[in-house]
Amino acid sequence: MLCLALTLLPGCGFHLRGHAQIADKYNPLKIDATALKPAQLALIENALLQANAQISTQDIDANVLSVSFTQLKNQQIARSSASDVTLIRLSLQLDYSLKSPSLQSLADNQIIHYKDIELDNANVLSHQGLIEKGYQELEQSLTRALVYQLKRQ
Repeated sequence: MLCLALTLLPGCGFHLRGHAQIADKYNPLKIDATALKPAQLALIENALLQANAQISTQDIDANVLSVSFTQLKNQQIARSSASDVTLIRLSLQLDYSLKSPSLQSLADNQIIHYKDIELDNANVLSHQGLIEKGYQELEQSLTRALVYQLKRQ
């Protein structure tokens, strides 16, 4: 009985969250990777492929998605002398534009995400690792936000 109910749900328009696809009007997509590091490009490609985007390596008849990340910024928010901890806020911005094969603008946006990190001043050697981990988490979060926006448009 449960199996029958689960097979009928998609027919009534119900879809599990996260299974939305990149709009057909954006496929195929060519990613302009001139401003991306190889790891960032791989992250974006994988996220788009999971959203059923068709990635093209040719410019002909492909929409062009240009993506860039700004330099990571960090700002000290608070410092506690009692516990010798500093709280910093990391911020990272993703800029993207999507153009049709005829170079007509289809989408253009900026997304900014923040992450707060506590740094133990007694263990300064761990700071760089924590900041790098926060940077990677921000890249992943921004990539998910990019795909989400492309699904919704």
